Amino acid sequence: MLRGLMRGLMAAAAVAAFGATPAFAGNIALTGHDDDFHCGSAAACTQEKSLIDFAAAGSTSATATKILVFDQGTEGSSDIIGFYGAGNVTVVSTAAGITDALFDPSVYKAFVVASDQSCGGCDNTPAFEAALATHTTAIDDFFNNGGGIVGFTGGTNLAYYAFVPQVATSTPIGDTTGFVATGAGCTAPGFVAVNGDQTHNTFAEPGTPGTSSAYCVAERLSRNNAAVTLLLAGGSIVTGVITTGTSAVPEPASLTLIGLGMVGAAWRRRRAAK
Repeated sequence: MLRGLMRGLMAAAAVAAFGATPAFAGNIALTGHDDDFHCGSAAACTQEKSLIDFAAAGSTSATATKILVFDQGTEGSSDIIGFYGAGNVTVVSTAAGITDALFDPSVYKAFVVASDQSCGGCDNTPAFEAALATHTTAIDDFFNNGGGIVGFTGGTNLAYYAFVPQVATSTPIGDTTGFVATGAGCTAPGFVAVNGDQTHNTFAEPGTPGTSSAYCVAERLSRNNAAVTLLLAGGSIVTGVITTGTSAVPEPASLTLIGLGMVGAAWRRRRAAK
């Protein structure tokens, strides 16, 4: 009897330890550039598509084919429709249209938030962005299941990035040049720095208060080395904090292994008694 139980527990332990899959994980791309407003320039268009492609690449769903866009105007949404086709883009332009059900990782590979209107000609209002931020639980679930997130400039609205899991803080700027891409280890495919267009904010350095250490810096402002574009690959939310890497063996597997040890000890005692 003990032998049969031991074999059963060994099989269960093997399934739990080796059959368990880590949680899905999403990608995030944030930039202080208003690429959606300046997509008339080649560099801004290239960077915009690169960031969206990067975010969408974290999706593991076989059915997700679309990009979800939160845009009260037409600048970002028209760019993205041009990139991927109208049939692959859903645009939400009113606060009433934002629902938890929208954040479905089996439908959308990523969602994109257009720039704050304080950039001067950009589309989204603080009220619209605040409405989006009330859905953070659904956004976290979307992200944890492989959905990507893209945010453009928050300009002078420091609350813009409140929709981002573990908010990245920002500082308004007004530079037009001096932006440089960092090493290839932290860039999206096709990523380029954008110069010639006014840029509206930089970010706190990863690992400092307000910006998770899970981010890496893809672009900097050379005059002060400030972070302009942030990328995060394979992240998930654990108790409100972004983490990266695979998950630990689930608790049921731990319990199975404990039970296996107890049965093994009993088996050894029985043999010794004989």
